[in-house]
Formats: sequence, C-alpha cells, structure tokens
Amino acid sequence: MSSSKAKLDRSLSLPVLTLYGIGTILGAGIYVLVGKVAGISGVYAPFTFCFAAIIALFTAISYAELSSKFPETSGEFIYIYKAFKSVKIARVIAGLVMLTGIVSAATMANGFVGYFNVFFTINQSIAIICFICALGFIAIVGIKESALLVVVFALVEICGLGFIIYISKYNIVGVSDNFFKFIPKLDFAIWNTIFLGAFLAFFAFIGFEDMVNVAEEVKDPKNNMPTAIIIALIVTSFLYSLIALAMITSLPIEIAREAAAPMAELVSFYGYSPKIISAISIFSISNGVVVQIVMASRILFGMARRGATFLIFSTLNHNTQTPVNATCFVILVIIIFALLLPLEMLAKITSAIILIVFAMVNFSLFIIKKKSESYLVKKKDSVEYNILVPILGGTLALLLLVFQLYSLV
Repeated sequence: MSSSKAKLDRSLSLPVLTLYGIGTILGAGIYVLVGKVAGISGVYAPFTFCFAAIIALFTAISYAELSSKFPETSGEFIYIYKAFKSVKIARVIAGLVMLTGIVSAATMANGFVGYFNVFFTINQSIAIICFICALGFIAIVGIKESALLVVVFALVEICGLGFIIYISKYNIVGVSDNFFKFIPKLDFAIWNTIFLGAFLAFFAFIGFEDMVNVAEEVKDPKNNMPTAIIIALIVTSFLYSLIALAMITSLPIEIAREAAAPMAELVSFYGYSPKIISAISIFSISNGVVVQIVMASRILFGMARRGATFLIFSTLNHNTQTPVNATCFVILVIIIFALLLPLEMLAKITSAIILIVFAMVNFSLFIIKKKSESYLVKKKDSVEYNILVPILGGTLALLLLVFQLYSLV
C-alpha cells in the first residue's frame, strides 16, 4: 500500500553517510573513465583530477552549508526556490539534477558491460536491462538496505583501488625522480588538454550532491551532512590522483584511452588476473547506479510532494518507505538512455548538466546569504562559510563549462 503522507525513514548515521558518499563518488566514474581522462590529458592526468577536485571542492562546501540550512529531500529544488522564489526555476534545476542521475547511471551501466565481458560474453542490451532492473529492485526494497549495500560496495571499491595503488607503488614512488614532468607548463596547448580532461574527470566527482537528496533519511542532518560531504570529497580526490598516476606511469596512453575495462588492463600489465579487479569494478559501478537511482527517485518524489510534478510520484510504499512509483519511472528512463547513447557521450552530457546545476546552486547560496546577511552573523543552527565560497564555486563551474563549449566550436 502507498501513501503521500508517509515519512521517509531517518536511519543513516555519520559513518554510514560518509561511506555512502565515498561509494557514490567512487562509483561515479574512476573505474570507467580514468583511461579516457588519461587519453586526453596524458602525463597531466593526475593534475587534471586535482584540478577537477578543486573546482568540485568549492561547490561541495556550498552544498554542505545549504544542506545544514535546509535538510530536506529534493535538495536542489529547495535551494533554488529559497533563493529565487520561483517554482518554475526550481523545477527546471531539480529536473536537471534528476536527469544528471539518470544519465550518470546510464553511463555506468555501459561501463559495466566492459567489465562483465571479462567473465561472460552477453548481448550488451540484455546485460544493461538486467543490470539496471536488479539494482532498481534493491533501491525499491528500502533506504537501509540500499545504504548498507552502498557501504559494503564502498569498502570493496576502496580495497580495489588500494590494490591498484599497491601493485603500482614503484611507478608511483618513482615519480619523485622526475616530478616536474607531471606539472603543466604555461602553455595554451597543454592547458587546453587539462581543461578538456577536467571536464570529463569532473564526472568522476559527482556524488556529493546526491547525498543531500537523502537528507530526510539522515540522523542529525544539520551536523552530519556537511561533515560527511567534505570528508567524502577529500578521500576520493586523494585516491583519484594516485590512480591516475598509476595509470599513466604503467600503460601506454593509447591503450589506456581505448580500454573498455581500464582497471582490468592495468592489472593485466602487472601480470595479475583481471578477474578480481573486474569483479570489484562491477561492485563499484553497481554502487554508483544504486545511488543515482535513489537520488533521482527522491528528487522526483520531493517535487511531486510539493506539487511541482505528477502526484502519482509523491506516494510512498508503507512497507518499504520508498517512493516506488518514482523509482520505477527512473529505472525505465535510465534503461532508455543506456541503450541509445555511448559511454563517453553520456559522461560529457552528465558533466555539462551538473556544471550548470552547480553554478545555480552556488549562486543560490550567494543570494540566500545576501538576503539574510548570514555571512556576517554565524547562525547556531547551521554551518556558515565565507561568501567567497559560492562566488568561486559558481564562477569556476561556469568557466569550465564555457571552455568545453568553446572547444566544440
């Protein structure tokens, strides 16, 4: 039985939420896109990931403040509405966030096939449909079960990345002998590849924004949400840089760029069976897809509950306390995108959409802070950061987006 009056289950603690965030970010793309980024930026791939992380950091801090001010599901919808007092603008941005989750999940579903084929050869379309439906069922079962799965997968992902770093340790340590080779010079051609690579690498950092959309399912969200967001981004940024360094110091750039399963290719280079890391990669990708399904369905549910979309999506199942109708709709749309578009195009679409969203969220925080003058007086019931944070976050997001569009002209 379903009801529009039922409440979401507030059951996620700080450790669980932090691992949920880490798992979400790691699942977003490092196992799928590290080879593509290396193919674009070459030896500057580690720097490219750091550059993308800096751009993401300012926005993550803005999300941390906003989530402590407005700890509700469908976070972006609330933030935009509070700033602009326009349901139409808020609906558009929330729709874009939901679309980001859908396209991101479709991207990862395509990446899943490359690793699955290490074990079994199966028709790509059948594999994608079965994969998404299975993970969608987990998302429907309940937030506790979904979060537990994400936490377990996050631990598996970290172990997998740790293994990659371990077997590549001599190459990574050897970088110190020629450190400046990996630092870009003031050359337009070099920075052009870094910006292009960062645009794609940015996809691998999405995930912290998904965390705010389970705010109503978090214990003490005003304190736990900001802390979890910042920790998750710092941990994943560190891991990404090391993995990119391992990739470019181990494999020829051409092989990394064309690899359907880049982590499996890297492990094979060192003489290990690709099956273990492929299994871990499948766990990682599955993790990312579950979180994107949960995020997109919660946004759709939150919008419907506020009358911003069809009422049918505002119902919760009494047994699972999850928005089943919204989740089923999201699953269907993910399958359509996954079957119609290739991986790299999906990742670029996701990055473009999320940069627009990040810019709007940052500028929304700026407006909220100006209206309340909260940047002068620290409030007791929410975290407060300097007003320069949303200004820099919004500006950097727009600059990266504009550069990418300019490169296409």
